[in-house]
Amino acid sequence: MRDEGSGTRAGQREASRRSVLEASAELFAHFGFEGTSMNAISARSGVSKQNAIYYFGSKEALWETMLDWLFANVAETFDDMLYRGRPVDQISIGDFIRAYFKVCRKHPAYILIPMIEGVNDTWRSRMIAEKYLSRHVTRFNEFVRSCADRGEISDIEPLHLQNLAAGGAQLFLALAPLWKLSAGKDTTSEKFISEYAETVVRLLKPAGAK
Repeated sequence: MRDEGSGTRAGQREASRRSVLEASAELFAHFGFEGTSMNAISARSGVSKQNAIYYFGSKEALWETMLDWLFANVAETFDDMLYRGRPVDQISIGDFIRAYFKVCRKHPAYILIPMIEGVNDTWRSRMIAEKYLSRHVTRFNEFVRSCADRGEISDIEPLHLQNLAAGGAQLFLALAPLWKLSAGKDTTSEKFISEYAETVVRLLKPAGAK
């Protein structure tokens, strides 16, 4: 006989865990690890500090779990937007750039947390670099080289392009209040991010290409 109460409690625990992960990602993205307390995460998530610690063990363990959860969500969103069953050799650089900016807008913590933590050499920046970004750099390098080989873009240093794309998204999303005040633009809007993606795509076309 199924224990319906047990199933309900499991669902409640999972919902609480997700609330803590979502709240911690948002707070870590705005205030960094050092500037975020478990009390703040509890207040934002609506889950007691005691329960949050019970679920994740410590603030450090929560940060690591949150990062795994965040990058897994980003990978799933990116795959859904970009590949949709298509092989890699059918993906254009334009497809890639447009999908990337959409993902950044949907998951701003994905670029804001590395931006904040990357300022200093800490266990957190090393984890981000070694566990996630080094793999992204390698895969993007291979993709850009393949696009250049088939003549879709000019020969370009992949890391320069990666910084052009990622750096632009970081600045527009992280410094949105400054852009609003100085240029009168909402740089987090879907329209603005899409227009920026198209600008990057146009810049990547080989000389003379239409």
